[in-house]
Amino acid sequence: MIKLVISLTIALNLFCFSIEAQTSESSGEAKSAETCATVVKKVAYYAHPISIYGSAQEKRDVALIESLGFEVLNPNAQEHDRGYKEQGGMAYFEKLIRDKTHLLFFRAFADGTIPAGVAKEIEVMNFGPVIELPTGIKRRTLSVDVTREVLKESGAR
Repeated sequence: MIKLVISLTIALNLFCFSIEAQTSESSGEAKSAETCATVVKKVAYYAHPISIYGSAQEKRDVALIESLGFEVLNPNAQEHDRGYKEQGGMAYFEKLIRDKTHLLFFRAFADGTIPAGVAKEIEVMNFGPVIELPTGIKRRTLSVDVTREVLKESGAR
């Protein structure tokens, strides 16, 4: 978990510098790294299967994204029920992604497959980073011997 947070923090700091550079270029002002949070209100959309709405996993994911300094736009939040029902279902969330977010975090099903709604949200986020929250890391981790075998079979060794 610590390595994940460190890796995400590095990636997100690079994203912040990118946004900061774009803002500086358009305004002609020099900005420091510390001003990134004030230059851009950092909002992350959290795309995830409805099967984990209200679950402990959803709470952990939201806490992780918030710990990285983002305001989380969670489609499961009560405030989005009315918009979803009155504004054409997924079209409502697509508009939120386009209008209010800078990047998207998503969680797939435990087997790694991505549900249609989450896939659509990822597709809409074609203007910023998309970060997958890892699933099944221990289950997918290879032993040293198996790693060597895979590398040998792929021609890397």
